Amino acid sequence: MVSKSNFAPVWVETDYPDQVIGVGEVTLGEHCRKKMSDGNKRKAEKTTLVQVACALLNSGGGIIVAMSKNKDYNYTKDGIGQDLELGFGDLVKPSLIQDHFSFLQQGICLLIFVKTWCAGLANNESTKARICSAESHLYKRSGTSAIQIAPTEAAELLQNKKKEKKKNRDRQEEPPAKRPHLSSSNQNIEMPNPVKLFCSKEYVRLGETLGFGEDMHVEFKSFERETSVKKRLSDTLPKYISAFANTDGGFLLIGVNDQTKKVVGCGKDENPNDIQNEVDKAFRKVIHVHSAHCEKQENCKYTLKVINVSGESDAHCGYVLALEIEKFCCVVFSENPDSWKMDGKKIKSLEAREWLEMMTGTDPVIDQLCQGFEKELSMSDAPPQCKPVYGLKGSARLDALQNTLFPVQTAGINGQPETLCTEMFAKYPNLENIMKPEGVRGVLIMSRSWAVDLDQEKNDEVVFDALLISENSPPTLYTVVQEGKPDLWKHARLTAFQLKQKLVNLGGYPGMICVKPKVLECHSGALIPREIRHSDFNLDVCYPDSYGSPDIEALLCSLVIVLLSFRSCLSDQLGCEFLNLLTAEQFDILHSKYYFEDFRKVFVHGLPGSGKTVIAAQLMRKIKITLHCKTEEILYICENQPLRHFMEKQDISNCVTRLNFMRYDFPEVKHIVVDEAQNFRIEDGDWYQKAESITKNCDGVLWIFQDEFQTNHTFKNGLPPITGQDPKVYLTVGVRNGNSIYKLIFNLMKKIKDGCFAKEKGVDMQNHLKKMCDKAKSAHSFEGVIENQTNKSQPEIVDYVITTILKLLMQGICPKDIAILCRTEADQKNYHLCVLRRLMKRREKLNFVSATDVDKNSIVFDSIRRFSGLERNIVFVIDPVSHVNQWEISKHLLLSAASRARTRLYTVSFGLEWIGNQNCLACAISRKWEWVYGA
Repeated sequence: MVSKSNFAPVWVETDYPDQVIGVGEVTLGEHCRKKMSDGNKRKAEKTTLVQVACALLNSGGGIIVAMSKNKDYNYTKDGIGQDLELGFGDLVKPSLIQDHFSFLQQGICLLIFVKTWCAGLANNESTKARICSAESHLYKRSGTSAIQIAPTEAAELLQNKKKEKKKNRDRQEEPPAKRPHLSSSNQNIEMPNPVKLFCSKEYVRLGETLGFGEDMHVEFKSFERETSVKKRLSDTLPKYISAFANTDGGFLLIGVNDQTKKVVGCGKDENPNDIQNEVDKAFRKVIHVHSAHCEKQENCKYTLKVINVSGESDAHCGYVLALEIEKFCCVVFSENPDSWKMDGKKIKSLEAREWLEMMTGTDPVIDQLCQGFEKELSMSDAPPQCKPVYGLKGSARLDALQNTLFPVQTAGINGQPETLCTEMFAKYPNLENIMKPEGVRGVLIMSRSWAVDLDQEKNDEVVFDALLISENSPPTLYTVVQEGKPDLWKHARLTAFQLKQKLVNLGGYPGMICVKPKVLECHSGALIPREIRHSDFNLDVCYPDSYGSPDIEALLCSLVIVLLSFRSCLSDQLGCEFLNLLTAEQFDILHSKYYFEDFRKVFVHGLPGSGKTVIAAQLMRKIKITLHCKTEEILYICENQPLRHFMEKQDISNCVTRLNFMRYDFPEVKHIVVDEAQNFRIEDGDWYQKAESITKNCDGVLWIFQDEFQTNHTFKNGLPPITGQDPKVYLTVGVRNGNSIYKLIFNLMKKIKDGCFAKEKGVDMQNHLKKMCDKAKSAHSFEGVIENQTNKSQPEIVDYVITTILKLLMQGICPKDIAILCRTEADQKNYHLCVLRRLMKRREKLNFVSATDVDKNSIVFDSIRRFSGLERNIVFVIDPVSHVNQWEISKHLLLSAASRARTRLYTVSFGLEWIGNQNCLACAISRKWEWVYGA
């Protein structure tokens, strides 16, 4: 609750499912604000309102609650006051005030509804900045003036600095013969600089006229009437330091009249050492911000010369302060920008570095790294908190995904997902007419828990939630409960708030948006009233008319991003919040088809590159928040250490290998997720029986992810027979690999299906693999690259790998994009040693790590088996066909290695052209080659 006398902005709890900031009492209305006797108070009120508005604009929008100090205030008649209107207008220009603000009066409270700021075109005329700011405090020279740079120009300033540095660097690298040189008549002649000549003097005469005037590089200031030159320097210098440093450097001469160009002197009674200290302090006060790739990382350089001014009879008449400011490599702020954002429930001022990073943020350049992706949401068109979103090129685009998951009919309300809607309306028939009103066009999206879908804690008293998005009405979130309790309304309000925030800050919806919560009793459909609040802000939850007409399709596209987004290691590399959107198949498994509360034990069969590990991670997150679990109560089991190490960093669950699972007891564990189960073994005991026993005793979840096509040994894996795995879930859409790589994988899959290894496992397994092959397809049209080298000796293999990697690095590829895989750990050690020796001879250096450190910015060098479950953009596979005693799984190993590559696959082997023709590739490998390794 905010006291009426308190003016400081404070987060306040209301029934609005939104960010609500109270600013206490404010004088409102043009007439009353003009009559205010206290000018400082009037200015303070304006400053605070602008600050709060800016923070909400940069944080997804919200509501400002201002209580009118004048009790007869009427917004319709009095407005808000011209100074406040100008403050809001300056904040959002070139947009109009009504584009971002709506006003609604409730009693003595004026509610100011703030829409999110959004970059892109404003009024189809000029581009808006990435974030909202009142002042940049970033200056440049324009003629003889120091002017403040508009926020929209900050990115251009930094870009011009980068171009200039590159131009200078290129000029320095040019051979002397190509550099331009002066004609013979002008060589070795340097014209004297009159400003520098003046600054080199020890004293000047009072009234002396300078032989030069102000220009872009020279500024005069008199300060002759200043009683405290030090205070004036403190106030003035930061602006001029920023302006000269950001432009081309220059001179600030203090003690010279800018009109007459005559020396007038200043600081007659000041100590020159004190002046020097004040100048030093000003240079420490300004904020230097370097770009990420700047090599200098030093502060702006300057020189101060304190020149004595003499009058008649050589009387001391003060000083001329000649300050030379050098051009700065990056940018200098006079102080932190006037820009704010919400940090939780507090308003945070943005520091210069953060402000510049947000202001100059652009979508990552991914042409070289992964040409298989295309933008679904660009930072240049999105609200400030949004990160770019990429989908697979050639796959279902965002609007197509929206139309698949949440289709909008020409008339009526379409319920999705259909199975859940049918089930719930059959159980609670009174709700259908309420949630699907007649004569309205839209979509009703039902969920067992919208809180869980938004990564919030589930409330077990909620039966289900339904989100209605329809024309001519704000979105409505129905929370259906067994009986009404006060805390359920709070839960519904918080869920609606989180949904609204994510639609804007994650999904990128730029319009005026709110989500209205309603709590219904499940059997009767009766509306459960809101809890009664005892506060100054017991406000009716109503919105201006501008919030009543959302763009349904655009809003649903934002919702698709919210629900289908996920983090991946490639997202972290590119600087995107996420790169892929889940496929409709993956979304179906996680959200509706096989919900783990109904299906405690599930066998997930996923083809190579279909996202099994992604789904496993998402599943554990949902288990954690739906079933209110601690991290220790969820166990992730895999076969190899690197994958365990990678998943451990996700901080979702306890992670162990199958070997350690059999060695130890896990008394706290209730739910188990098994990944890469086809590679498990039973020599240490029956892992499946142990996992089933643990989860049965706790009524826990047991989901097992497997892919028989990637089996890397010939021993029993401990899984039940394929006919005993029920229910089975299929992931058949390849999303990871380029098409040329996927075609290779698919050909290998067909040969594995027909191969003797599958026959040994029986007809049922062959039928299962055939079913998987028949359903297999790629989600996109990105081609990718396969390059192969055959008939190579070991030294030739080593040279090829090193040369190719060095070329890729020269093209801008990062070491963290590359992996080198060998068929066994022994092979890896052998080749690693050969590569290191060859690098020493070539005087080159590359950093290698094992698969355990896959997240580091180094090249992974490991075996195919140890890299199972992991991925990188570019993969080199050295001599992938297995030893003669394991020829049965040669195809499996090659498939596993190839499927690790997202965009490029390089293969190199001793003999036999096994890659040149993909159609005969698997046939060639299935022969029992009797090689002498290393020959």
